[in-house]
Amino acid sequence: MSGIAGIWNLDGKPVEREVLARMSATMAHRGPDGEEMWIKGPVGLGCQLLRVTPESEKETQPMVDSSEAVLVFDGRLDNREELIRTLTAARVPLGSRTDSELALGAYRKWGQAAFPRLLGDFAVAVWDQRCRRLLCARDPLGVKPFYYHWNGRVFAFASEATALLDGPGPPPQPEETMVAGLLVGRFHDPEATFFKGVRQLPAAHFLSLDAGGLQVSRYWDLDPAREVRYPRDEDYLEHCRELFKEAVCCRLRSTRPVGILLSGGIDSTSVTAMAETLRRREHATQPIVAFTLLLDGIESDEWEAIHALEEAYGTEVHRIRPESPGGQPLTLFEVLLNDSVTPHYDGFLTLPLPAAAARGCRVLLTGFGADEQMEVAESVHLEDLLYAGQLREFLKQFRVLAATYQADLWRGLLKFLLAQVRIGRGRRVPRWVNGSFAEQVRQARRSGREQQRGFATRHQEQSYRNLTSPGFPLGLTHMDVAAAAYSVEIRHPFLDRRLVEFLLSIPPAVKFQWGFRKMFFQRALQGIVPSPLRPAETGVYAVPPMDQAEWVRCDARRLASALFREDARVFRYVDRRQAERLRDRYLAGAERYRNRLWEFTRLESWLQRYGGEG
Repeated sequence: MSGIAGIWNLDGKPVEREVLARMSATMAHRGPDGEEMWIKGPVGLGCQLLRVTPESEKETQPMVDSSEAVLVFDGRLDNREELIRTLTAARVPLGSRTDSELALGAYRKWGQAAFPRLLGDFAVAVWDQRCRRLLCARDPLGVKPFYYHWNGRVFAFASEATALLDGPGPPPQPEETMVAGLLVGRFHDPEATFFKGVRQLPAAHFLSLDAGGLQVSRYWDLDPAREVRYPRDEDYLEHCRELFKEAVCCRLRSTRPVGILLSGGIDSTSVTAMAETLRRREHATQPIVAFTLLLDGIESDEWEAIHALEEAYGTEVHRIRPESPGGQPLTLFEVLLNDSVTPHYDGFLTLPLPAAAARGCRVLLTGFGADEQMEVAESVHLEDLLYAGQLREFLKQFRVLAATYQADLWRGLLKFLLAQVRIGRGRRVPRWVNGSFAEQVRQARRSGREQQRGFATRHQEQSYRNLTSPGFPLGLTHMDVAAAAYSVEIRHPFLDRRLVEFLLSIPPAVKFQWGFRKMFFQRALQGIVPSPLRPAETGVYAVPPMDQAEWVRCDARRLASALFREDARVFRYVDRRQAERLRDRYLAGAERYRNRLWEFTRLESWLQRYGGEG
């Protein structure tokens, strides 16, 4: 991980070193191992360097080659051996073979066609002095952030949006189309950010800027026609296991201890078990360090899974019980508001980061991305069966799903069927939206309809949307920026491009023939994950939830101080009187209004920080 930044004054005005230095300094936490700048006339590039992998120990950026191309690179490449072999055969000089040198070598050989050949997580910018063109690219899933500002005369980019606000970018003002999308849970512009005048390069896209103007183009996409077919079911499981092994292995490259966010759920447990297996196989000296939060509502099977990892692998598990400044355990409301870097996501991730940084970890693995590919699309598989007329199989699978999640079968079935016939439901503007803001919310609803991609099944279509919707990179950006504040690089094995392509190309019937709750994936890792298969929810808590009455009392205090304040800015967008009614109903026992009030409060917290003049 590094912090990259750059400015190009297309009017020919020289770049002011102080401005580029200020942008770069804003991201000093992203790269405590070195700060360098390259400036030549109207173009300047800067990098805050974090050395993580063995190859990066002697790395310097920006990188300049003999052909007058200059590169800044934030990320990690996973197909290093393939790139080294191909580029060496083509006699492209590679120097010490850092990831940034491989990226620059790939540009030398293939130009903009290099980007689909790079496997890994990256954000990169190349200034080609010969043709006076700037090329920028972001990895296929959008793990690494890339923000930019372009007003027709000045182009500026950075790894974090706030760096642009400290540079030639606009003053901090909320982008109201994003606020509208937030309020209805539907974003439609993949380039928009919450800051007006600040754009983001979409995942799997590259940006080209020259005298002819700026153009953004897609360089990679998931192929709806791709299919993986095997004669035996075991072949799918074996292929999945090998791809997951490679995905974790690539993300263990580190000269420091590797941390893992361990919730005890299926996803993080799988990542931890595979990492420990690989560490033993390679006789690695760097330890695997897991961090788990002791929050109200941890389920017993997740607790048992953590114990199983400790016993089977001797995993070093740090149990963290977050506390408020007064020494009392944090309420869930306080956790949700904890250092949230965007109004769209909560502050859960920031809680284990101080402990990870103190333990010396510069890499933190997660289980993020598994739900989007496997669990979230489970009900859509049932839609495929229903619309295909396979009623007997549909009812059979619905029974399995209901048992898995301990739901009332007939009530769940009725709810599912009603959802299929409610065409257009939910398109009205909610009553709690401020009347002056209603039209923007209405537009956000209309613009949120996704175009069909052409996959064979609804399940595949939904999985694709989960990974490519404009809201998905917002979560990735949130995690990247939150971790970077502690000089930690966050990595997601489930978002390995090879694994994503495989899971989307196998027949959905193969995934679900063993049941729901990611049973296909659990079976693929049997013998590696020490805990037994988890075919159903336990419904039992190892750490009981907070007393409901006390929870409500805590929320009442926080709502009064953080939301319903005299100078609250959220009521530009939300009707105060309607919000007060939601509060009163919640405090009277209607729990269904809790999440909405939390959303209002997160947005208010962000607006207080970045909302411009009140």
